[in-house]
Amino acid sequence: MTIRSIMTFLSFIYRSEPKKTSITDHSITNHSFMEPTEFFVSDNSYCDFTCLYPSTKSFQKISKTKSVYSHCKSYFHYLSKYKFTDLTIEVGEKPNIERFNAHTEILSNSTPYFKCALSPSWAKFENGKMIFKKPNIAPKVFLIVLNGKVLWKQHAEKDIFDFLVATEELLIDDILDEGQCHLIEERYKWILCNLSLVTFTSFRYNSFEIFQDYCIEKICENPRLLFRSIYFLKLDGSFWTKFLNQDKIQMEEFEIWHNLILWGIGQISETNRYFFSFSKKKLTNLKNILLSYIPLIRFTEFSVNQFYTFVWPFRDIIDINLRNEITDFQNNLKFQLKMLLEPRQPKLRFFKSKIITPLQEIQIIHKIPKIKQLTLAKIYCELNLLLRGTRDGFTSKEFHNLCDNKGPTIVIMKVRTSGEIIGGYNPVCWGYQLNPKSLFYVNSKRKYIFTNESFIFSFGPRKNCRNIKFSSVKKNHPAIKDDPQLGPCFGKQDIHMTDNFDKHESCTSQSSSFNNIMTEKRFSVIEYEVFQVVYKKSNENRWISFMNPKYFKNDKYIGPVY
Repeated sequence: MTIRSIMTFLSFIYRSEPKKTSITDHSITNHSFMEPTEFFVSDNSYCDFTCLYPSTKSFQKISKTKSVYSHCKSYFHYLSKYKFTDLTIEVGEKPNIERFNAHTEILSNSTPYFKCALSPSWAKFENGKMIFKKPNIAPKVFLIVLNGKVLWKQHAEKDIFDFLVATEELLIDDILDEGQCHLIEERYKWILCNLSLVTFTSFRYNSFEIFQDYCIEKICENPRLLFRSIYFLKLDGSFWTKFLNQDKIQMEEFEIWHNLILWGIGQISETNRYFFSFSKKKLTNLKNILLSYIPLIRFTEFSVNQFYTFVWPFRDIIDINLRNEITDFQNNLKFQLKMLLEPRQPKLRFFKSKIITPLQEIQIIHKIPKIKQLTLAKIYCELNLLLRGTRDGFTSKEFHNLCDNKGPTIVIMKVRTSGEIIGGYNPVCWGYQLNPKSLFYVNSKRKYIFTNESFIFSFGPRKNCRNIKFSSVKKNHPAIKDDPQLGPCFGKQDIHMTDNFDKHESCTSQSSSFNNIMTEKRFSVIEYEVFQVVYKKSNENRWISFMNPKYFKNDKYIGPVY
């Protein structure tokens, strides 16, 4: 008797009214996770029985209206429960290997991956039964796939990450975005602790674009987190394409070049990293590997010393036209660029804020007017902490004692009730002395400073880098109120801090000189910081080149990897 005739017979028996039946017999034994499953039998045998054994036609009908993982939910959960199976799925590696029984027809129609993997040309058989092995998927991860439902909060971060990798390989891609967003929004601390692993894995799969963007964002803040990891030399080349196209990388350009060369050499030889011992064949291989990445390096940021120390020894792997333009630029800095890219945005160093993230720090710095004039990477921006409220106090007296006559400053504060992060940039200084030659107009009676270079900003309560508001000062409006009896004040009443800023409603915000950036008109702060903006020249002498022979022993690199 065929399977379908049995189904028809059963439906005839239960034709009078739907009855509840319990399935307790499973083809896989010793699995406590499988609870008895209940289902209803009704008049239409082929509709209701499709949950247990769907025909090809019914499956194809559903697949036209549902996404891949949606209709897989209907069937994966029952694959292991069906007795008449002709397929064994083996997952995991020794000693943690488990086998699951399934039906070829169901699985072949579930995803394009299985349709190809279980085709006659790829199928493998043991003892007359088809067997499919997937050693890189752990059994507990495969159980999540079979279950068809993912309750994110019930699983550990590593299991969720492995599950996403498994579903990507199995071409069940409509759940990937949801899983990536969950880890980034709810489990971001795990990603930060495993940033190099997540970066390495995500750039192996095109579907992990959300992970890729998040990892690039964090790596730009501190590239050494990745460059010093064990995954560095294993990175896929697509990482460099996305990374080198960023403008806010917090690393000197010659250090980026240095690590790109190290990575390229690592693709040729894992042991011999001594470039000067390379044969012509290896040099050609290195040139081909780095061909598409070298033009993305900002050679306009190299000083003459950096250029001849770090670039010139590798001139043979650089395209002749690009190399000629680099040398012409080094000899004449006013040379008109054709192939060379403009410098990245100025580097930010030694900024230790307890209120905002490094990326938010960079966003604020890059809003400073004329910051783009700091080209050629001879200059980087250093922010010195002058005051922190919880350390130095919240009074106007302490503010002026520590911050007056310190030059341009950035003020950052966190609102007590809403958690918003607000602040502003003073391009002059606090405690400003009248100077007839000054470029800034000062109204001495009202103690206002007029400048078009000032701005204020606001971040959301969850340090969301994408939820930022900037407002430049309006034309003919005062930008700074510099009063020794008050704290840092921007505009007429836009950010007005009186005294004891941490006390209830001791500060006010009323839009006047700037556009409105706040949700509250009266507030207090739980923390605030003032940073002095200082510009310094880059010092490449502190960098140790891996080309130094003392870092090689028996043709093996033994020096530091940056």
